[in-house]
Amino acid sequence: MISTVKDSGCGMTEETKQSLFDPYYTTKATNSGTGLGLSIVREIVDELGGYIEFASEIGQGTEFDIYIPAAERVESPVLPPAIGSKNIHGGTETVLIADDEEVIRSLAQEVLEMYGYRVLKAVDGQEALEIFEREFESIDVVILDVCMPRMSGDEVLPLLLQKKPELKAILCSGFGQERVSDKNLNFGSMAFLNKPYRTLDLLAAVRDVLDHSDAI
Repeated sequence: MISTVKDSGCGMTEETKQSLFDPYYTTKATNSGTGLGLSIVREIVDELGGYIEFASEIGQGTEFDIYIPAAERVESPVLPPAIGSKNIHGGTETVLIADDEEVIRSLAQEVLEMYGYRVLKAVDGQEALEIFEREFESIDVVILDVCMPRMSGDEVLPLLLQKKPELKAILCSGFGQERVSDKNLNFGSMAFLNKPYRTLDLLAAVRDVLDHSDAI
């Protein structure tokens, strides 16, 4: 299975290419990104037995090709032992992912869909809110990046809960839980994932919040 992500931006210098997958490396302005996006993607792809190729030229943009071995989809899949020390079951619930890193959104979608879930994607908290307004009856759990433009995961979660109090949620951040409000930390059906997270962590967190009323 091949997933391609490309843009028509300014391209990357040789220095940027060398540090591209290093955790916390970013060319964005201060407070505009964590530098964890591609680090997370590479870790997930490695765990799935795949690999990443990319090409970038100054003034021509960048293209990433993500190769993941195909797997037969089953009703309640179990994570292969090579990825984790315990079996992780999938499901058929609907998951809404909001993350401003396109590669994270796309790869998380592929992983979750491999394990049976239906996945919706949003680029930030504002779009997540708009999608939720339309699809709230079918959405079972949301995965929200804490730091996003327009509206953060920490800001949008209370608005989603007003619409659907029984909603389950997972907040993600590379800065730890200190950027999460006390109100959200005390919300019973919520889990927290530190970035960069592993495939096992993502799948386990989704299943845990869906199966338990108080994940953390």
